[in-house]
Amino acid sequence: MARKISLLVLLCFLFLTGCVPVDCLNPLYTDSNVIFDPALLGKWVGSEPDESLRLERAENNAYQIVLTEKKESGTLQQTVYEAHLVSLGGEKYLDLVPKEFPSSSNEILFKMDSAKKGARFAPTLEKIAEGLYLEVLGPTPGKGTVQELQVKLRPVHWIFKVEMHEKSLSLYHLDHEWIQEAIKKGKIQAQYTKARKEAGTTFVLTGSTADLQALVVHTVDDPGAFAEGMALQKVD
Repeated sequence: MARKISLLVLLCFLFLTGCVPVDCLNPLYTDSNVIFDPALLGKWVGSEPDESLRLERAENNAYQIVLTEKKESGTLQQTVYEAHLVSLGGEKYLDLVPKEFPSSSNEILFKMDSAKKGARFAPTLEKIAEGLYLEVLGPTPGKGTVQELQVKLRPVHWIFKVEMHEKSLSLYHLDHEWIQEAIKKGKIQAQYTKARKEAGTTFVLTGSTADLQALVVHTVDDPGAFAEGMALQKVD
């Protein structure tokens, strides 16, 4: 399901087409296989001149991506992401993680049946913002009569295939719906779980970095696995 979409839609993930990136709890990269391509640095624009991506060098061979977008009020707004570049099977991929999240006052409710021995809080994952989950594990026995919970904030990793030719850049996201259907049909093997969100449930890949790398290499040539984003042009 490859469709051209605007830059704003691509990185804010407000997709009207049904093509959205799959949420991954673990990264596609390790410290030993991250690469850095200085050709990605600079400002990239799409069809809307007021919407742009600026890629800057960050620590440990990472990139900081600053998305500039125009709001309905006409003012410009910036959102920051962290990205790592990985080379797998002759292709390059960006692992993208949001560094900023909208505030929320929504109530989050986890339940446990204390009458059942070994009961755990459910659900394990709750989506609390776009790109951010709250994970609750336990309870597990602590010291004496104490019961312990592990509560973590889990930013997601979004995977994009990268194609770059001199001054042009195209990004293709690993598609949520395609991966979900491929797993159901037995076309691919992948670890996943369901997480609760405001309206129902969502699907999250939970496999290790090695598992994600194998998945990406296995599916890269399958039509629809990577949905087309937008061709960008470098302006400085």
